[in-house]
Amino acid sequence: MKILHTSDLHIGKSLNGFSLLEYQSKMLNDLVCYMTSNNIKKIIIAGDIFDKSLPSSEAMNVFSSFLVKLYKSNIEAYIISGNHDSNLRLDYLSTILDDNKIHINTFDIKFYEEENVRIYLLPFIHFIDFKEKFHYEITSSEEGYSMLLNSIDLDNNYYNILVAHDYFANVNDDLSCESERPIYLGDSEYINTSLLAKFDYVALGHIHKAMSLGNKIFYSGSPLKYSFSEIKNHNKVFIIDTCLNNVVAVEIPSSYQFVELEGKLDDLLNDKTFYDKENTLFKITVLDKQEIPNLANRIKEIYPNTLEIIKKNDFLYNNLDLKMEKKSITELFSDFYKMITDEDLTKEECQILKEVVVKIDDH
Repeated sequence: MKILHTSDLHIGKSLNGFSLLEYQSKMLNDLVCYMTSNNIKKIIIAGDIFDKSLPSSEAMNVFSSFLVKLYKSNIEAYIISGNHDSNLRLDYLSTILDDNKIHINTFDIKFYEEENVRIYLLPFIHFIDFKEKFHYEITSSEEGYSMLLNSIDLDNNYYNILVAHDYFANVNDDLSCESERPIYLGDSEYINTSLLAKFDYVALGHIHKAMSLGNKIFYSGSPLKYSFSEIKNHNKVFIIDTCLNNVVAVEIPSSYQFVELEGKLDDLLNDKTFYDKENTLFKITVLDKQEIPNLANRIKEIYPNTLEIIKKNDFLYNNLDLKMEKKSITELFSDFYKMITDEDLTKEECQILKEVVVKIDDH
């Protein structure tokens, strides 16, 4: 049996007002086409289906259309809620969907069995839910997961797969990224992967970078890039072959890219490098020392999908400690000039400044 593992779709996500919904819809359609052409009949989606707990109607329509494509392609889906999802909204019509091979679990642990494979769905669980819904007396989320996972009596005659969404890590792992910070629950920053050892494959969601935490524990990462910190990520899905007991990573081509540019404004505006500007999202750092009127408008005329503009002098200004109480007006002005131009005043300029300050004091 072959199963595709992905996660963190974040349907409906936008970046600084730029909607990614069109790209997400294409990616989901491409995913179904890939599965159909490679005779893969099962998909795992390990949480964060939507980017917000209250997704827009447009985002819900994209997800609904995706489920219809899966159903028509005879692809069985195993889906859990993530920390971005609303359990109630994702659970809507789950009973009807369950009868049509679209399995969505938003609470507790549930498993599905086919042939010699069992897939356990463990959605993201808030720390408070361990106490209020499971009545566990715990001090950390790790304790809660430990109690839940230890309650499972695995049958080793099956290939046992766990699907979960949280910040699982080994002791020395650093999995942080800009678009998904670690979840702090109780007094625990992460959940130790030792709790997952008894499963044959663990399909994780939450971290956006595809990676392995061992030979059978995998974060699929997001199938699309969702921040400039993810520029170097290779977006992937994992294909599990339960018969051969192996895992293959398949890279997902993106229909858009992130590009970071840095330079003086004239050089940026006259850059002859070709970019597919309709499908490129830019972060631009301007190095000019002087103030530039209508900076954003001028940049966006050439780079329309600019999400972030950094003015280097603004950075210097925000990070400079002038220690005003210990400096004279002349010294403060000299520091300010240095901050703006990255140059020192000449001796002649210093003398002129002193004369002006004296005249001001006289008045």
